[in-house]
Amino acid sequence: MSPIQFVCAVFVPVLWGYQFVAIKLDLSGFPPLFFPGLRFLAIELLLIPFVARPTRKQPGPILAISVSLSALNFGLLYIGLGLGRRFVVLAHCALLDGARRAIRPADASVPDNVERIVPR
Repeated sequence: MSPIQFVCAVFVPVLWGYQFVAIKLDLSGFPPLFFPGLRFLAIELLLIPFVARPTRKQPGPILAISVSLSALNFGLLYIGLGLGRRFVVLAHCALLDGARRAIRPADASVPDNVERIVPR
């Protein structure tokens, strides 16, 4: 592993962990969805020059994907942390959020009747 890869391997988890410090500060003085809304607004403004205008058929699927992956995921996380900050230690939430990333590939690898995993 090169030195730059090592720095990146250490920096990314630190950055993800710092997210919960920012959430704690956010929930102490603002509504739960204020900073996630600002975050996604900044990302949208940065991506506008690089994204082509959608065709007439694309806004529905784009909206469904963005609501399910972004608004529900982060919205429910922030609302849950806002409601449970009196009862839940923020470190436990960070551990559960990190475990979610480890569980997802295992869950996706379970075969079902709709999709089959085949070697290429």
